[in-house]
Amino acid sequence: WPPAVPEGASAPVAAAAKEEFRLITATHDIRLTNEGGRITWWRLKKYTVEKDIPVDLVPEQARAAGFLPLQVEVANEPDLTRTLATALHVHEVTEIPADDPSGLGPGRRIAFTYADGRGLVVKKSLDVPEDGYLGRLSFEITRDGKPLAATIISASGLTEQLGEEAGSNGKVEGEAVLHDGSEVLRLPAAKVTEMRVYAASTGTPLQWGGLESTYFASLLLPPEGGRELAISLTPRQAAPATDGIKRTPLVTAGASASGGGVYRLFVGPKDYTLLHSLGHELDRVIDFSRISFIYVCTKWLFLALTWLNGYVGNYGWSIIILTFVVRLVFFPLTYRSSITMRQTSKKMTKIQPRVKAIQDRYRKMKKSMETNRQMNEEVMALYKKEGVNPMANLGGCLPLLLQMPIFIGF
Repeated sequence: WPPAVPEGASAPVAAAAKEEFRLITATHDIRLTNEGGRITWWRLKKYTVEKDIPVDLVPEQARAAGFLPLQVEVANEPDLTRTLATALHVHEVTEIPADDPSGLGPGRRIAFTYADGRGLVVKKSLDVPEDGYLGRLSFEITRDGKPLAATIISASGLTEQLGEEAGSNGKVEGEAVLHDGSEVLRLPAAKVTEMRVYAASTGTPLQWGGLESTYFASLLLPPEGGRELAISLTPRQAAPATDGIKRTPLVTAGASASGGGVYRLFVGPKDYTLLHSLGHELDRVIDFSRISFIYVCTKWLFLALTWLNGYVGNYGWSIIILTFVVRLVFFPLTYRSSITMRQTSKKMTKIQPRVKAIQDRYRKMKKSMETNRQMNEEVMALYKKEGVNPMANLGGCLPLLLQMPIFIGF
């Protein structure tokens, strides 16, 4: 001991002892461990749950189960994957200057390195902006200088909804979400039943992918260098709950590549203005609706409401004003329909005795399809003679039908 190092293999690189440390910026508070070079909590400092406790995007069940962000998993090599999850990585924290070529500065960078001395080398780093939510994630894994197919976990479970079950009151938790360039695919955690890698579909590369909750998201963007994005979704065996609260199944999302890659990583709130400003159609992670025409209606109602609130400063009054404007827009159609319905109702009332006389006369005859046909023809002839359209009242439903998308949008 030590064992002979094969020719061309790297020297061992490992820390002497287990350490935990934090990376803190104006928007993030991230606790990491050199055991596996992983993240044990990811808190958003500007968003709190209660009593000034920041939102943590790494749920307790992910920590208990041992599937954490930045964890590297080697394809088809479970033993090596387990080794990497416990190996003590060497770490280094550096400052990212404001003029950094990546455009992410100023911020902080945490880099991990591990080598087993037998040819395996793992390098990974996380860049976190000082005041923002779009960072960078990179990893590189080789054996004897050759790239290995592997996945780096970018999100695990995502935040829990304070004891509320996913799906209650429209809430989602740990849901997979991917944008293929045309549509957004959402997979509830319970429907992710086996590991699957999502890549380009129908010739269109993925725009982004990851996990979301009701209010937050962790999304990977395509790697630098023109390579396509491949997102791995994996169901995990979560630790059993000890507090009696039913947990959402644990799912992890990560980037899969041969040898590694450099990715942009968004971890933050589903704030439309913020997401829209970052490009890449990141704002589509907000689920306005899964029906296209309702999506458009809801989105523009939302934009109108936020625009109004920018001037009014009170969402209650903003809703009242927007409702009044919508009613004003539909007023001409509603008014015309009301007049038509009133006129038709008067005409129907006027000729109702004559219609009833026709029906009474045919009622005394033997019932048959022919007598019914003759009665209907006689009634319709009366309507035509008096200028009555019995279907006109249905037009009164038109304004309501046209406003239904507005109601649903609200």
